[in-house]
Amino acid sequence: MIVLFWPQTDDSVGANVSVEDFLSKLKLKKKHPDLWALVRRTIEKAEKPGGLQALEDSEYLGSLRGIREPIWEFRIPPKNRRGGVVRIYFCFKRGSDCIICLDAELKKKVESSSQKIHSAQLKYREVI
Repeated sequence: MIVLFWPQTDDSVGANVSVEDFLSKLKLKKKHPDLWALVRRTIEKAEKPGGLQALEDSEYLGSLRGIREPIWEFRIPPKNRRGGVVRIYFCFKRGSDCIICLDAELKKKVESSSQKIHSAQLKYREVI
């Protein structure tokens, strides 16, 4: 599975967006290095054959409910964590073996940010 990060929506385009660039606003590397390492391992696992199924089985991956668009999320880690958890919203690109990460948040509250979910929905509509 190929993992792309918004605004990159095609794996043939030369300008690659890295996970560091995509998550730079969250400042995970400086403030939460242990969580940053877990995010990196999760993305690496998603890129391996059978990785998405393994992540779904371990509850690191799930679909967003209550919205029309088929948007999924990585929940890193899947259970509550004292310093917060990372949610990465993504979609599967039609007709290809890749996913596009649309938006992300460092979640410290009980519920996900409705603004981030709405942002992911708008980006999804642009991709599809």
